[in-house]
Amino acid sequence: MEEDQLIVLDRKAIMSSPLAGEYIAKVNNLLNKLMAETVAISEANKDKIDELARALEKDNKLTGAQFDEFMKDYVVVNP
Repeated sequence: MEEDQLIVLDRKAIMSSPLAGEYIAKVNNLLNKLMAETVAISEANKDKIDELARALEKDNKLTGAQFDEFMKDYVVVNP
């Protein structure tokens, strides 16, 4: 098989693979970890999110420049 070709398997073939359970568990663990990080970042920055929501409620839109100005002093830091 050439390197630039993809192998396509149907869902049943994939799910019957001996490694399917392991892969599903790894994906679920990754998704749970990322969701927890997202929630922690959102909770830690609730004031900024609320400020952005108020600005959007007021004008119903922001330009790219307005959003950049809004975010200029904001740095995302993983908790």
